[in-house]
Amino acid sequence: MWWYLSFVGEKGWRGGCYVYVETTDLGREGVFAATMKAHMLKINPGGTVAAVPKPPGAPDPEPHMQHRLLNHKDEGLNRADGTPLVGKPEHCECTACRGN
Repeated sequence: MWWYLSFVGEKGWRGGCYVYVETTDLGREGVFAATMKAHMLKINPGGTVAAVPKPPGAPDPEPHMQHRLLNHKDEGLNRADGTPLVGKPEHCECTACRGN
């Protein structure tokens, strides 16, 4: 199952990632498995995490968006409401903004 993880630090958004984990649990165990996968892949920038499973019937994330830390410059990255994330968010400490 694909999960989208979004990371937020004290100063703002730190980045997001799509990870695939072998779980059918949509609760705490699924969130934990997805977060641990991001940590193992070294794409967890730290901070507070919000995790959302891919809705049934929704397409898989594009291959270039899978299993890597995404920042506000990645094309195709959308806000939670589905609108495109265009330009730099007001409060951002993602890898593109930190220069990492």
